[in-house]
Amino acid sequence: MSIASTRREIARFGWPDTLRALGLRAIGRAADGLMVRAFGLDRPPGDPLPAPRGAAHGFLDEGAIRRLARGTLGALTPEIVADALAHRDRCYGIVAGDTLLGFTWYSRRPTLFEEGLVCTAGGGRVYAYNAWTHPDHRGQRLLATGVTHALTALLAEGCPGLVACVDAENLASVKAWRRMGAADLGTFHVLRNGGRPLVHADARARLGSLRLERGREAPAPSASPSPA
Repeated sequence: MSIASTRREIARFGWPDTLRALGLRAIGRAADGLMVRAFGLDRPPGDPLPAPRGAAHGFLDEGAIRRLARGTLGALTPEIVADALAHRDRCYGIVAGDTLLGFTWYSRRPTLFEEGLVCTAGGGRVYAYNAWTHPDHRGQRLLATGVTHALTALLAEGCPGLVACVDAENLASVKAWRRMGAADLGTFHVLRNGGRPLVHADARARLGSLRLERGREAPAPSASPSPA
């Protein structure tokens, strides 16, 4: 990370979180490791945040997803879309005209976090993954807007809540889930061990709301989260 990037993170997230993230990055490079934070949300985070003026939002049908995917700068590849739709995952999007401003996928199945690692929600909860915000619209809290409305709809369908996994180095995503009032469900420590990841869950993460474990699903839904 450049000095300019580090300064921007300090200005945005403060010294403690930035230094923690820098340490995690150094450890990850040295030990080929990863720290994953788990979050849970069982009720909408306060009053629904409004979408940008002129934008609509909701769960997108297959036609809309495939049409709008072309404008997501590679965040929604044909492989990602085909895999998610084949497993009946649902995409909640915020749309202005023909532009998809942001989206998050919601899954009731074991879902790939990254190569060799699968997340599984417990207790009937839905797993929120692959969040993305268009670069021209970051800083507007579109992740929180989408999650608020999606969770409200899912609760009405009988779902008890959402869970999510976030790379602990991704300060924007960690901050976004905390700001929504999401509960900290614990931390998973991953050592890739030459391509075969070993996962250790701390005490809170072992309670069962969400599991991160070695497994395979292909292809990976690998858009980089960018919720801020």
